[in-house]
Amino acid sequence: MKRPIKFRGRLLNSDVWVFGYLQVFNERAYIKTGEHHSRFGMGFEVDPNTVGQYTGINDKTGCEIFEGDLVDLDGWNPKTYQISFIEAGFCLAWHGKSETFREGEFVADIHYVQHAREPRATVVGNIY
Repeated sequence: MKRPIKFRGRLLNSDVWVFGYLQVFNERAYIKTGEHHSRFGMGFEVDPNTVGQYTGINDKTGCEIFEGDLVDLDGWNPKTYQISFIEAGFCLAWHGKSETFREGEFVADIHYVQHAREPRATVVGNIY
């Protein structure tokens, strides 16, 4: 099964998000949008701290889930977790204060956002 490889990032000094292909040049991050993404041209410069990759999974509303998103999980307590990329894989990570976990620490496999191919999560924001 193939999943689209795409990224998102927030434009510098803006609240606007762009989606497309990631290009890094001289420690600057650019998102190239559109179908034609040749290696020439830079695209839109984004804050590199906000760049996140698409997980290949959508939430209950059809919204694409990206690294850095916050999701609410049906039946979980607490219900909000962040999507992180840890040790070569996407996962659910801790979000918020806890005596047990540190912010961003691994909690569970990403596949808990779906069960039997039925989405069980809703994107409620992101960590940025």
